[in-house]
Amino acid sequence: VVDAIITDGENILLGRKKSGWCLPGGFADECDASLEGTVLREVMEETHLVFGMLDNSRPKYLMSHQCNDWRYRKARQPFTTVFTIYATNLESAIAGDDLLEVKVVKLSEISSYLKEGDSHKLYITEFLNRQENGNYKLT
Repeated sequence: VVDAIITDGENILLGRKKSGWCLPGGFADECDASLEGTVLREVMEETHLVFGMLDNSRPKYLMSHQCNDWRYRKARQPFTTVFTIYATNLESAIAGDDLLEVKVVKLSEISSYLKEGDSHKLYITEFLNRQENGNYKLT
């Protein structure tokens, strides 16, 4: 599984599914040659942002984490690999695939969209903490 933090440094792009707000992402397909390719494909499918619309089309690895996916209640939970993608044109995103809506949200207001204990909130918090400590640069 891959998830993408698509950000311009001050805002982030969230998607909404029936279950609530989330980061764009999804499962690797047989045709994917790498996790970086998977995350770019998923971003394109779910937000219609494509390489030319992203300022830095190379996803940057942030972290991996064993997620709590309701689809795997009776099996070992999958791992998510989280990438950041820098983009300045977040407003041009259009919901696609299994997203009902996309929304540009200020990073400082993320708590009102994601619940405590939500894996996606954990990923964004880790991203913000690393940036604040100077341990992670977007580009």
